[in-house]
Amino acid sequence: MEKTLTEKNRIVWIDLARALGIFLVILGHIYVDNKPGKFINWFIYAFHMPLFFFLAGLTHKNDSVKKTAVKAFKALLVPYFCFYAATWIYSVSMEILVHVKHNEAISVSADGLLKRFLGMIFGCGYSTKYSIMNNGPLWFCFGLFWCKIFFGIIENLKLEARKKIAHLSFCVVFVVIFFIYKKISFFDFENYFIPFSLGTISLSYLFFYCGFLMKENLFTNASEKFAFENKKKICLCAVFAFLVSIIAVLNGRPTINMFCCGNDMLLFVIGAFSGIALMYFFCNLIPENNFLLFMGRNSITILALHSFTSDFIFTGMKFVFHKSFGEFLASGYGVLISIIVALLSFLLCAVPCFVIEKYLPFILGRKKIKNC
Repeated sequence: MEKTLTEKNRIVWIDLARALGIFLVILGHIYVDNKPGKFINWFIYAFHMPLFFFLAGLTHKNDSVKKTAVKAFKALLVPYFCFYAATWIYSVSMEILVHVKHNEAISVSADGLLKRFLGMIFGCGYSTKYSIMNNGPLWFCFGLFWCKIFFGIIENLKLEARKKIAHLSFCVVFVVIFFIYKKISFFDFENYFIPFSLGTISLSYLFFYCGFLMKENLFTNASEKFAFENKKKICLCAVFAFLVSIIAVLNGRPTINMFCCGNDMLLFVIGAFSGIALMYFFCNLIPENNFLLFMGRNSITILALHSFTSDFIFTGMKFVFHKSFGEFLASGYGVLISIIVALLSFLLCAVPCFVIEKYLPFILGRKKIKNC
């Protein structure tokens, strides 16, 4: 089936990549502590978040700094605060229900409420001494927001020749800042942190900028560039990209929101770009699927809510089988179970995605529903 532009001018392979990428995010958050589980987890972490920054750069449209900031605020920070507020209410409600279930006095401390609120304001993606982050994955919204702001500032420079130099300089400066920050002897996420996930730009800006640079080459469907008889070449490219990305497993587990590039920066970059290439080729080989396109279009919603759909499945498994999810993962079928749970969690997210897109589009910073 030819992959053409949708009627809303969305690129099919990009939405497919977002859908598969967000599934990998869900699977990556279900860690199985054995050799196969560790391999899969490290492989996913090598490129899953760089992929989203790359795709964001690929689809970024230049505009004035003011318009860029307004659009980024609506598309990223509005969902951030809406989803976090819902998360905050949910976590407090669950805490109250636990007390009620055990016939205990309801005691939600003011300190706990304040720390959860500060977790939303700090937007670090992790808890600190002063805050509790109820929805860690939402750090991405702040991280991408800063990429768009810095990129918009540079793109609005008057001298055209200096833009590329400025972008590359930013990439270098951010990496240097990253190394300095990591070398500080008293570095401690609990006590010392960079608010609003501003520090993540040190590792993410490179992928955002490279995505923008590849706009002319990749902002089409592969079917427009590769004839059907060249599918074999695409398959070979995908296999090669996969083999190269496997090397990145040696780098350990990079975590952008924790300012961790793994064991080596070079391996981190190689793993990220090879993984991105793998997703590009793979998504141009698989058949077009309306459900995946829908899920890719709503990847932010899935990012925000997959922790809760996964928890729902964990609770259900414990109720039915009288075993904790950790016990299931510790079994010989831990990897298979984690994949099944991730798939179920992904499918469950379709419900809130549909409701929000159709009835509450303002949560996503949209004025009207975008149908595929």
